[in-house]
Amino acid sequence: DNGSLMQGGEGKGNIGKGFFLGGGIYSYNNAQKTSDPEDPSYKLWLHYDNTMGGVTLDKRFPISRKLITSTGVLLGGAKHTVEVLKSNDNFDWYDWDNTAMDSNNSHTTVSRGYLIVQPRAEVMYRLLSWMGIRAQGSYTYGYSTKKGWKVEGLDGEDIVVRNAPDTPYQGFGITIGPWFGF
Repeated sequence: DNGSLMQGGEGKGNIGKGFFLGGGIYSYNNAQKTSDPEDPSYKLWLHYDNTMGGVTLDKRFPISRKLITSTGVLLGGAKHTVEVLKSNDNFDWYDWDNTAMDSNNSHTTVSRGYLIVQPRAEVMYRLLSWMGIRAQGSYTYGYSTKKGWKVEGLDGEDIVVRNAPDTPYQGFGITIGPWFGF
């Protein structure tokens, strides 16, 4: 609800008549560790990852030699991943059955994937002929081909999580960064 600071990069190439074809990838991740309130001998780890990327097509409209605007779209995919580990740090190679099966040690990864479309508008100001600063506003719309979340199995199988929310993937984005080009 409060947003996240994703980081990443984009590349574009001129395909003629002011159109630029490229791609971009962005991600955000956060990891936290705490003691289990039920049993302080166990630690709980939570790792959240949000990744999105795709192919971009933009049309540039020069206002002046230094000020350039553009509109475009990114088409691609996105994925939320939540990984949870509970461990008492008591792993024994020679007693693996007891460590893995007869203890409260656990490790689970759940995820949800999306197809995305992101319309966007950009303003770029050239500081030098090969360097500038750009700002972009966008809105990402996500569509998941499957309902809810899934547990990622060991052999690539999907294990459906019952009663999982149909978490949307959408929101407004602001991008600010350097531009390098010719």
